[in-house]
Amino acid sequence: MTALARTAREAGTAVLPITHDARTAAYADREVSLLDGVVVAEDPAPAVTP
Repeated sequence: MTALARTAREAGTAVLPITHDARTAAYADREVSLLDGVVVAEDPAPAVTP
């Protein structure tokens, strides 16, 4: 995940991982939660420093 996040930031692109794992989600710059296909929460997530 570190390499994927770094590569995406350097390239100025987005990566959309779909996960229930909090450790994986912690790599995100932004977190969006869905419930039955509807956005229920949108919060910035703290970035993990490698």
